[in-house]
Parts: sequence; C-alpha cells; structure tokens
Amino acid sequence: MNDPMKDWKSIRIKFQTAAGLPAPYSYFYTLQLTFEGKKLGIDLELHYLDRDELDEEMILEEGFSLNDDYSWVSTLPQTWQTELTTMMDKLVPMTSEEVGENENYLVVEIQLRTDKVAVFTPNDRPAWDYFQQELIQAIYEASGKERAFEMEYLEIEARNELRIQVDASFVNRNFSVKINDAPASSLNWKWTKEVMETVFKADFLPVQNPDEEPRFSGKYLAVGDGVWYEFNETLVEPTPKSKVLPKIVLLMDQLREEAVR
Repeated sequence: MNDPMKDWKSIRIKFQTAAGLPAPYSYFYTLQLTFEGKKLGIDLELHYLDRDELDEEMILEEGFSLNDDYSWVSTLPQTWQTELTTMMDKLVPMTSEEVGENENYLVVEIQLRTDKVAVFTPNDRPAWDYFQQELIQAIYEASGKERAFEMEYLEIEARNELRIQVDASFVNRNFSVKINDAPASSLNWKWTKEVMETVFKADFLPVQNPDEEPRFSGKYLAVGDGVWYEFNETLVEPTPKSKVLPKIVLLMDQLREEAVR
C-alpha cells in the first residue's frame, strides 16, 4: 500500500474462527481502529458462537463462563500506531472471501478519506495472525480483563539458586528480565514471542501443593498464577519424542545472557 498514513481514516478487522471449530471455542469479532492523536483508537466487539446449543455445565467444564462476549472502547499507546502501520504494508487487495472449513476468516476493511471502503487480506498470514493475538491481549490487559504477563524460572542446586523473572506488557510492548536481585533489564520485544511459543508447548499438570515455594534441588517454572511447576514432574513433555523442556532451559540461559550484557 502507498502512503497508508495519508490515505485512510479508519480500519475495521473482521475475524471469525474456522467453521470446523465447534462451540464453546468458536467466536467472531470486529475491531475498529483509528488514530486518536498519538494513540490508537480501539472499538472491539467480540461474540462467541452457537453456545445456546450447549449445556451450561459443558461450557463451564471447558474453562469458560456463561457470558464471555466482550466489548471495549478506548485507546492504546503510540507504539501500537507504529505496529499497525508496519502491518498495513503486509496487505493486498482481496479477490475472494471464500475460506476452507479449517481456515479462519479474516478481512481488513480500510475506509479511505474519500469514504470509499477498500477490502484487503494479508499477504503474510502468520504475521497478521500473531499481530491480532498481541493486539487482543493488549486490549485485555489495558481494560483490566487480564494482567500483564509474568513468569518466573527457578533453578535450585545445593545451596545455590538462580531466579529469573520475566515481565511482558502487551499494552506498552515492553519486555524485561530480572536476574536474582539485580535490577530488571529491558530487552527487545521479539523475546515475548519466543517465550510464548516455547514455554506453552509444554504440558502443565495439576500441582498438589500449589502455594508451596520450591525448596528442593531442581528446575521450576511459575507462569503468573503463583503455582510452581517442577520440570519432569508437573511440567512435562507433550509427546514422548518432543524436546520442549531443554528448549525452555536454553531460552532461560539466553535471556540471562542478554540481561547481563
């Protein structure tokens, strides 16, 4: 797109989960974006689909509430203006709205200053998918629906302890790492994606004493809920052949090296 900052006055993202995804997981949303001074204006409407066909007990058992529809109108900081402008360069004119049963529906409607509406689709779908996830997470954080991301890694060996605290704010796109009692170090935001895509591939099993601080030798991880998961006990590989846990340890080593530079 040429001069996206000059040509448009509002953007509407229309997203719906794939037709093959059943309730209570399926949903759709519309997200209206505008530039409000140095901030990004947000108008989100999110609705879950076909839940009236399910028993209330089933919805609750899957970890949802009986009304997860959500709306929010406000703004996000200037950093989101910058990110949106970058993502607009990854759009091409849409030629067909048809999608397969297992494909999510995504359309980006851009209202130009002439009031004409141009319809686009991403030419880099994975990048846009991740952008949307981060943007929705920023909205949830800014509105108070969810907290900023927090994670702690603890390694105990004899009398020595290594504690790594990771904090990520999607609202401000800030990522920081704190090693033991040293001051926190701000790192590149790209580390957030690396952490999310590595850590949450592991399986988290129920913990018998969730409020208990680890005392014995081993490696442990807590992801914002105050519950410590022990490697190879309550934090395990998703499949017999996967190597997720060593990748988590390697990632923690990389973050420690970056933080002390």
